[in-house]
Amino acid sequence: MGLAGRRARAYAAADSAYRLIIAGIRVLHQGFWLGVLDHRHVDALAGIQYARWPDYRSDDYNTSGLRDWEAEAIRRHFPDRGLLLLGAAGGGREIVALTRLGYRVEAFDCSEALVDYCRSALPRLGVTAQVHLAGPGEVPEGLGRYAGVIVGWGGYMHIAGRARRVAFLRALRRHVDAGAPLLLSFFTRSGPSRQRDWAYWIARTLRRLRRSRDEVQPGDTLDGTFDHHFARDEIEEELAAGGFGLLEFSATPYGHAVARAVDP
Repeated sequence: MGLAGRRARAYAAADSAYRLIIAGIRVLHQGFWLGVLDHRHVDALAGIQYARWPDYRSDDYNTSGLRDWEAEAIRRHFPDRGLLLLGAAGGGREIVALTRLGYRVEAFDCSEALVDYCRSALPRLGVTAQVHLAGPGEVPEGLGRYAGVIVGWGGYMHIAGRARRVAFLRALRRHVDAGAPLLLSFFTRSGPSRQRDWAYWIARTLRRLRRSRDEVQPGDTLDGTFDHHFARDEIEEELAAGGFGLLEFSATPYGHAVARAVDP
């Protein structure tokens, strides 16, 4: 083997070692912070991060319309008209798009910065909608009845803990009749992941040592915000516990599920 071959092999070995080290650092970083941050901490983290990201307070972004998968899910499963409840409304992208499709929308979000922006932007964009401030993972009090519910892009996966997510779904269920549609979106996971398993083990160990009452779950991650990555059977079970039956699940082009409210 000549000099060129030896240098190429040296690079390949160094690159493999580098990637292994980076993966190990990421596992330690994820596991440590998931272990020391409880639910109330990751709730606060979401507010901090979304306030930093400028797109959600941009008129260009909030007039960009529904994504193809959102539009298709609404076309297939939602009534043509009516009053919809929108959670995790952000800066109002879905509100604007749904209103332009002929729906009436009432919305809520847990970010005060985004709610303030949304309330100021909607009149400027010629849209009328009531937008409430809610606690993280909570549904506002005093809402009415709706023809369907949408939880804004990725919002459901930011709620830490199965019990809190199920309570959120049950609160939504109280505002719709049986048969009403629900659209959720989230990151998905499939198959085993050694890195994810190690991060989970580290986080679970730290929470037990701290005697935290907030359980960490497989699929919990931190990547700027807290995100829970769902498997199909997991989202189906949570929906059922929350009063909804799964109609459709898709991992592409972005993870989402459509369900219908069922009788108790």
